[in-house]
Amino acid sequence: DAPLLPGEGVVRRRAVRERFAARSLSFRRDVGHAASETFLLTRLTLTLLRYLGVGYRWIRQFLALCCYALLLMPGFIQVLYYYFFSSQVHRSVVYGEQPRNRLDLYIPAGTTGLKPVVAFVTGGAWIIG
Repeated sequence: DAPLLPGEGVVRRRAVRERFAARSLSFRRDVGHAASETFLLTRLTLTLLRYLGVGYRWIRQFLALCCYALLLMPGFIQVLYYYFFSSQVHRSVVYGEQPRNRLDLYIPAGTTGLKPVVAFVTGGAWIIG
C-alpha cells in the first residue's frame, strides 16, 4: 500500500524497526534470564550435594563420561544413518516361522559376479545365575 500522506511510509518503517528491536531485546533478556537461572540451579545443586557428603569425584567422572560420549557421537550417528537409510542394507528379512527368525542383509556395492558370504550367528541370552 502506498502511503496516503507524505512521510507516512517513513513513520511506518520506523515503527516496524522499533517493534523488531523491542522483540530482540526481549528475547535477549529471556535467554539471559534462563542462563542465569540454570547457573544458579547448578550451583545450588552442587552445594546441596556437598552438604550431603557427596564428593566431587563422581561428578568429575560423570562429566568425563559425557564428554567421551559426545566425542563418540559422530561415529555412532554415521553408522546409524548407514543402517537405516542405505540401499545396501535390507533389514528384518524373515527366514523362518518364528517371530524372531529375522536377519539383516548387507549387500556389497558391486553386485556383478559371485561374492563371499559371511554368516554371523548369535544366540543365547544373558541369564542371571
